[in-house]
Amino acid sequence: MTSMDEVRPGVGAVAGWQSAMNSGEQRGAPRVDLIVPVAFRNGVGQHCAARLSNLSVDGLQVRCNVATAQTIHPRGGRLGPDNQPLLHATAVLPLADGPQTLSIGVRLIYCRPDDRGPDCVLGFRFLELRPRARRLIEAFFTEQFGTSMIARDDDSRAA
Repeated sequence: MTSMDEVRPGVGAVAGWQSAMNSGEQRGAPRVDLIVPVAFRNGVGQHCAARLSNLSVDGLQVRCNVATAQTIHPRGGRLGPDNQPLLHATAVLPLADGPQTLSIGVRLIYCRPDDRGPDCVLGFRFLELRPRARRLIEAFFTEQFGTSMIARDDDSRAA
């Protein structure tokens, strides 16, 4: 499937799109369940919203309806090195000092049907963390676990 015209909610092609989703999940970092809205902007400027399910230091997982998943992954098909959409994600993190907006680039790494219903589960890996995004994620995980859990580039050089 190569276009959104081939895949529309309520049309038979949706089942084919869902069956092509990659069900592999490869996140190695601890996750924190976090149910907050998350907004996405894809490469052609389309906006959509989903529900953040959990957050790790290297990515996030969301739940959304099929139409949102199609906006996020408009080409459909198997995810691979040449078919992993890059998006911009924005969510509000609850921090002790008050809510803070996390704005970050992400890459779609998996997409599968939700076992609990008609929605989809999508996993994203963060692209390079900008200083503000790194500080927010560090603060969030420090509050959750007592440590930021983010490996620093200078830490790897010291080893």
